Amino acid sequence: MVDKSEQLRIGEVARRTGLTVRTLRYLEEIGLLPPSERLAGGHRVYGDDDVRRLHRVNLLRHVGIPLAQIPEALEGSPDQLADAVERHLAVLDERLSAMGRLRERIRAVGECLREQPEGPTSVSWSRSWKGWVRWTPTSRSD
Repeated sequence: MVDKSEQLRIGEVARRTGLTVRTLRYLEEIGLLPPSERLAGGHRVYGDDDVRRLHRVNLLRHVGIPLAQIPEALEGSPDQLADAVERHLAVLDERLSAMGRLRERIRAVGECLREQPEGPTSVSWSRSWKGWVRWTPTSRSD
């Protein structure tokens, strides 16, 4: 049971956190933020621990951790929470690296098109792209 001094209804939690009541209800529905208790009329009541949990959920959402992975991160120790964030950071680093490679390819294509506007029909252009552009036929012809 939540101590009377720390009882917060859903609207007050929404005001304190900047989230909408609808978001809080959704987080309850998916099991991320169950209220500490419900009053006789069915009103949700949250305590300080619930608000702290909500801040952790919000932090994980803002760093891009998928909702499906948040329960596992919350149930573990602080080290496990940090590990989850670091794993997500590694995924982001790989995506950024891939985007950097793609950016470089697109920049180089633009540069080649400015130098040789006739594009891929040019033998020299095609040779310069060997290894950069990979084309895989969708069907084989004999």
